[in-house]
Amino acid sequence: MKNRDFFFQLPENAVFWLLLLFLAAGSASSLYGKATGRIETAASGRVLSPISVISPQAASSALAPITQVSGCGPLCALTFDVTSAKDDPRPVLAALESAGVNATFFLSEDWVLSHPEETKALSESGHEIGLTSAASENHRGLSKSELRARLVSLAETVRTLTGQTPSLFRPPYGDPENPITDAASDLGYAVIGASCDSLDWKDYGSEAIAAQILNECEPESGSILQFRGGAKYTAAALEPILSGLQGLGLSATTVSGLFPDS
Repeated sequence: MKNRDFFFQLPENAVFWLLLLFLAAGSASSLYGKATGRIETAASGRVLSPISVISPQAASSALAPITQVSGCGPLCALTFDVTSAKDDPRPVLAALESAGVNATFFLSEDWVLSHPEETKALSESGHEIGLTSAASENHRGLSKSELRARLVSLAETVRTLTGQTPSLFRPPYGDPENPITDAASDLGYAVIGASCDSLDWKDYGSEAIAAQILNECEPESGSILQFRGGAKYTAAALEPILSGLQGLGLSATTVSGLFPDS
């Protein structure tokens, strides 16, 4: 009888541990769903799906940028960050037009407000517009509501100029810890990183940029390639890069072009 009483006392402790195990399993399942499931972008009402290859930090952070997309076929995305008001993406745009390729341009508030006509022309050329931030835009002292308001205002400016409603956001300098990245995620933007960084900001020349993308990064299906729209040698590097991608059986597109539902 004593042993039986002991047996029935065990569940009082066991239930506690079983409950913890259950909650832990549920949390792991939830995190896995965020890493591999559908991402709905509230800013546009579109659903980007499926996402199954993202940055390693995805298991610990809902803000982990998407760096690669699976299930998209022989495609990779070209992305260009245009942040400083002094950036001149016209050489890049000319190179893309010559190749008949569209890309995603992440534009900052500084650049859009300084170049409204160029923003409009960029969209009219068939390129996708996402949002980012410039180094001169200090967000550290702003509240999250103020940051959200700035993003909403920028998106509305882009929509008014181009008819596009941005649904993508790239963290400044790829930093998911920047407060504005948190604000963008709250607004429903898909946070986009890169699987291949061209390092074109180093200004080592077009051959070095092409080698970085094709040899060091080894792009594959679903890769997201990152360039700077105002870098000195980027435009000249695009022809050999696009040729090299073709040799790998890959075609270049926008970020949204990687998603079957876009």
